[in-house]
Amino acid sequence: MIITKLTLENFGLFRGTQTFDLRPEDEKGFSKPIILIGGNNGAGKTTIFEAIRLCLYGSNLSEYWFKRMDEYRNYIFGHFHLIAGSPLRVSRAAVELEFEHAYLGIIHIYTVRRSWHRHKKGLKESLLVMRNGEEIRDLDTQQWQEFIYELIPPGISRLFFFDGEKIQGLAQDDDTNIQLKDAFKSLLGLRIVDQLRTDLGIFTSRQVKRSKEIEFKDQMAKIESESRQLEAEQSMKLQERAHIQSYCDQTRGKIERLELKLSNEGGSFASKRNKLKLRKTQLNR
Repeated sequence: MIITKLTLENFGLFRGTQTFDLRPEDEKGFSKPIILIGGNNGAGKTTIFEAIRLCLYGSNLSEYWFKRMDEYRNYIFGHFHLIAGSPLRVSRAAVELEFEHAYLGIIHIYTVRRSWHRHKKGLKESLLVMRNGEEIRDLDTQQWQEFIYELIPPGISRLFFFDGEKIQGLAQDDDTNIQLKDAFKSLLGLRIVDQLRTDLGIFTSRQVKRSKEIEFKDQMAKIESESRQLEAEQSMKLQERAHIQSYCDQTRGKIERLELKLSNEGGSFASKRNKLKLRKTQLNR
């Protein structure tokens, strides 16, 4: 990957459209491995490096790790060009980067343009990627980021684009220099170890959760089995109750019939008894 051109539009200190030729060649056409950008303090050197990395990575800049989109939005708003003599900033800004990339021996020219438009509802970001002058329509933002990550991982990008004034700080063996530490971790593949630790923690947590879910399911199955058994016992008790109720109804019917029969026969006996008493009295006379 060889960066050949950078274009800034109302970005940072740069007003209007400013183009920088970054081809690593001298006047005689010899290639040079390093591009040096010089200037006084506040001239915009750091802005150029930020613009390159922002164009490539967008909200995935490794040293910022924007947790919320409003943080990224405020970061972009802060890089809109400030109108001279006014507290206002422009409403549009853009960064365009052109680079060469060889694939299977063929050199392709990529143009990446990331632009921003500020409106009432917030910030709108647009990403345009072209290869050899034609827009790549079948490449979405996620695929583009994966492609760039393969070329220059965000963690080591600061080893390629850095401010010379800060090189002493980069060289210091200081644990507080998190950016350099993260860069070398990415370069040496040590980030994989950290990621594996994180993934292992997530896996362990999921296994514990899964174990609890299995235990809970076993308990639920046991409870459901006991519930079905109780329902079966309840059904048997209800059948027994119905049988007893039927027997009671039949017995009650028999009693009622016997009482009626007794009542009928008892009334006839009482009538005959009176006649017999009268007959006995007459005979005694």
